[in-house]
This record gives sequence, structure tokens and C-alpha cells, in this order.
Amino acid sequence: MNLIKKLPLMAFVLGLGFMIAMSSFKGELKRSTIYYYNHPSSNFVDMKVPGNWDTVQDPDFICDANTFVPCSVNVPDGVSINTYLSSYNTLPALLVASNDRRDSR
Repeated sequence: MNLIKKLPLMAFVLGLGFMIAMSSFKGELKRSTIYYYNHPSSNFVDMKVPGNWDTVQDPDFICDANTFVPCSVNVPDGVSINTYLSSYNTLPALLVASNDRRDSR
């Protein structure tokens, strides 16, 4: 009988402990920076040049096209755009990693 009276308190303590444990993982979520491909070329060599990517999208390029030109990529925190791009050796691999496509010029 004494145990039955303590069940609500035990449930509360367990719930509170669970909430505290889960909130401690929020700071460990990986963040990323979105980079936009802001170069007119649809050549893969130009897509690998870090200077052709920026965190601000050029308004002259419209995303949501059905092309073989990436529009944007999510680069994890702690990784440079140079390192990120150098990890892709083919256009198909970069296209799979890209968020969407943009118009080609």
C-alpha cells in the first residue's frame, strides 16, 4: 500500500530525469551552414571552386530547377567549404548531396 502512494512521485521523478537527460543532448546537435553555388558555369570543375559558393544566394540564380547544377549544400559546422567540396569526386555525388538544383546558364 505504501508503494502505491509513492508511484505518482516516482513517475514524476523519472519523467523529470528523462527531460533533463534529453535536454542535455540539444547542444550536441550538429549544425550546418548553407552554401549557394553562385557561378554561371555548369562545369563540374567550376562547381568544385570554393570561391564560387557563398552563404548568400545570388538573386540571378533561381533554385528549384530540373538541371544538373546544384543550388545549395549544407556544410556541417567545423568543415570548410573547401574540405566539403573536395570530398566529392563526381558530379552525381555532389548532386546527391545538394539540397536542390538551380537554373543553368
